[in-house]
Amino acid sequence: MLIPANVTPEEALNDNKRFAVVWTVLNALRAHDDRFSATVNKIDLNRHKPTGGGPVLIGEMAGEAMSLGVLSYLLFLALISVNLGILNLLPVPMLDGGHLLFYCYEIVMRRKPGKKMKKYGIYVGMAFIFGLTFFALGNDITRLLQ
Repeated sequence: MLIPANVTPEEALNDNKRFAVVWTVLNALRAHDDRFSATVNKIDLNRHKPTGGGPVLIGEMAGEAMSLGVLSYLLFLALISVNLGILNLLPVPMLDGGHLLFYCYEIVMRRKPGKKMKKYGIYVGMAFIFGLTFFALGNDITRLLQ
């Protein structure tokens, strides 16, 4: 297909019956691409930075929930309770999930874990819990200083 110098490719393809279907599909894809780009450009990835909060953030959020009413406060307390229950099921030897882990070990290996294994498991669990605590408090302190 030859396009005259004074005609744009879009005009030439619009007038051509052989490429009408292809040109319609291309225009639809182009419009979809423009809408998709506009939607992606609206997303501000730095708007809500995920933060882990410690006791300070939990206290602030509890105050906000109470200011919205008693029902909001009770729902917030229920959410915190469920959150702590799930955290308690982590396979860390000091927590209930750790006890379940040792029970599973006993079922699979058909013997109880040794004292040395339990001792080192508790050390690793304590390090994990302390690390998580310091991380949460560090996030609280950083947030308060900003």
